[in-house]
This record gives sequence, C-alpha cells and structure tokens, in this order.
Amino acid sequence: MRHNGNGLYREEHLKQRQIACHGVILFLCPRYPAQLTIQSPSYQRRLAVMPLFELLAILTLVVLAWFWIDSLAARDIAIAAARQACQADGKQFLDESISVKNLRALRNDEGHLCIGRTYEFEYSETSDDRRRGSVVMLGRQVIIINTGLVRVH
Repeated sequence: MRHNGNGLYREEHLKQRQIACHGVILFLCPRYPAQLTIQSPSYQRRLAVMPLFELLAILTLVVLAWFWIDSLAARDIAIAAARQACQADGKQFLDESISVKNLRALRNDEGHLCIGRTYEFEYSETSDDRRRGSVVMLGRQVIIINTGLVRVH
C-alpha cells in the first residue's frame, strides 16, 4: 500500500489503465477519473490539420492588421501634404479629411512592389466654392498633389 495524501491506494491502481473500444484507446487515470485522453488515428489527423488552418487564419489577421496600420499612416501623410499644398497656394483645406479614390499595387523606381493610393480632398479658394483635389502616393511617399480646377456642385 502507498499513501499519497488523498488516501491509500494499491500500487497497481496508481498506473494508468487502458481500455480499447472501437479502435479508440482511452487512458483512465485513477487519481483524476474525470479526465480522459483520447488517442485515435482520425483524431490525431484532425489535430495535424487544425494547426495549419489556425496558422493561416493568424497569418491572415496579421497581414490585415499591417495593411490597416500602414493605410492609417499613409492617410495621415496625405492629409498633411494636402493641407500644406492648400496653405502654399492660399486655399482653404475643407473638412480636414480625405477619401480613398484608388488603391492598387505598383512598382517604385527600384522595382519593389508598393501600394499605390490616390486620395481625394476638397478645398475652397473663396470660401463660397468647393473644388476637388487629389494626392497620389506610392507607399508612404507623395508623388503628385493636384489642386486642379475641378468644380464640385
């Protein structure tokens, strides 16, 4: 007999017992009778597939989070560039906001793949009119700021 703090047990009851039932092996532990460990070939195959799916799901979430954070940083740069261009031309930058007009993959001068974004904003020359301008970016670099003569009705 052996005493383990929870009572007296015979030595053979301290070892795990195996029960085979329909190709599934159940391991019963006498110390913790509610815990069962299931080991079957199909269950182990499902365990091998699940981590791959979870890995792809986590990778997708990481890429989406990176894209979202990168888009916020590019948007802030575009707002600052539009505000600075309007101040330099003596125009009023309206609503302090911009909107995405176009989003595409482009190559920069070194041949690296970057995200090309085109943002639209509105400005006013006389405080009575609204005109539309645009900011074209490649990655986080401003390429073109257009404060053309497109009138918004």
